Amino acid sequence: MPDTMNIGNSQHQDYAIDAATHFLHCRHCYGLGKEKDYWMPCILLNTVGEDRAKVMVFGDRFWRGREHVKRVRYVEASRLVIIGG
Repeated sequence: MPDTMNIGNSQHQDYAIDAATHFLHCRHCYGLGKEKDYWMPCILLNTVGEDRAKVMVFGDRFWRGREHVKRVRYVEASRLVIIGG
């Protein structure tokens, strides 16, 4: 499969899911009052101010087999948890 799902700066394209240092807490809302919490592996790239973080996130929601998808996202730092921490 071509690597067209990767978005962001080309300097980050070498990162792999095996190098993930954090989990990003996510919530998918659907229907009326229905929601699913899940965790996505990510790498902390930088902090932005006091409460934001720039991360490389791996995967696509909670679907299996999508670990090759990676994107740079700016998120609230409180949503990050260190893997094994």
